[in-house]
Amino acid sequence: MKTKLYLLLVVTAFVCVVLWTAHAQVTRTNPGRQAWEYKSLVYTLGDPQPAFYEDGKQIPSSLTPISKAPGLRAEGWELVSVTGTAYGQYQTYVYWFKRPK
Repeated sequence: MKTKLYLLLVVTAFVCVVLWTAHAQVTRTNPGRQAWEYKSLVYTLGDPQPAFYEDGKQIPSSLTPISKAPGLRAEGWELVSVTGTAYGQYQTYVYWFKRPK
């Protein structure tokens, strides 16, 4: 008699754990993939004067990526890549930033 009672309690506890786990898996929210937005800064050095572009639009050449970086950081942008190329007397640097959408 006691054996049947213990077996019934064990089976009931097992069923409760299974149901609780299934419920937790169904109600768990899935955050999905993180979406990102990107920004590029292109800085070209050469003759006659430096050129500076932000997302394809030219901005005053008195600015540099170094002077622009603190403002971008304050807006949530993170620097992820810097590439540089040289062609003759021209040098071009591309700075890539990203932030969550």
